[in-house]
Amino acid sequence: MTTPIAARLAAPLLAACLTLATPAQASSLTLDFDYSFGAVPSDGTAPWLRAVFQDQGAGIVRLTLSAPGLSADTDGGQPAEFADEWWFNLNPDYSADNLTAAHVSGLTVTGIDRPGDPGAGAKLKPDGDGTFSFRFNYAAGTMALGQTSTYDLAVTGYPGLTASDFNYFSIPSGGAGPFRAAAHVQSTGLGNEGSDFVAPNPIPEPASLALLAASVLGLGLARRRRP
Repeated sequence: MTTPIAARLAAPLLAACLTLATPAQASSLTLDFDYSFGAVPSDGTAPWLRAVFQDQGAGIVRLTLSAPGLSADTDGGQPAEFADEWWFNLNPDYSADNLTAAHVSGLTVTGIDRPGDPGAGAKLKPDGDGTFSFRFNYAAGTMALGQTSTYDLAVTGYPGLTASDFNYFSIPSGGAGPFRAAAHVQSTGLGNEGSDFVAPNPIPEPASLALLAASVLGLGLARRRRP
C-alpha cells in the first residue's frame, strides 16, 4: 500500500498524464500567450494575447483573437504594440489545406497561410521555431490593445471538428518549442522599435509527468516497507 500522502499526490499527477497524452474533448479551448521566445519582450502585462476556440456545432469552431495585455505606449512616435501574425495547430488527422475561415466580427485578416500554399514552409515557422498547421496574417498596426477578431473555422469533409482539434503541438524543427500556438508582436521595447514572439506557456511532457508520478508512488511504497 502507498502512504496517504503519496496516494494524494500520485492521483492528480496520473490524471494529468492521461489528459496530456490525449487531447481532451471540450466545448471550448482558451490559449493565453504568456511566454516570450523572441528578442524584445512586450512592455505590457501577460497574457499579452489570447485565443479562444468555441464549439458552434455542425463541425464549426469559433475562434476569437484578442490582445488583453499589450502595451498602448507610443514611444518615439512609433505605433503601440500590435500582433500581426498568429500560428495555430490542427489535429493531424485533418488536412489544414481544407481549412476554411468565415469572418464573424472585428478585424479581418489579410491572408491565411496553409501547408499547400506557395512558400508556406517558412510562413508556418515563427522565428524559425517549429512548424505549425496554419497562420492568420493581419495588416501591420492592427490587433492592438483591446481589439478583437472573430472567425468561424471549419474543415471541408470533417463534420466532427471541435475546439479540441486545435489543442495540438507544433512539429519540432529547431529552436524553441514545441508550442500549441504562437504569435508575432511588434513595436516592443525601447522606442517601440523591437519585436517578440510569444506563445502559451509550454506544459510538461506526458512522459515527464509519468516519471514524476511513478517516483511518488515508489517513494510511498519504500516508506511503507520500512520496518
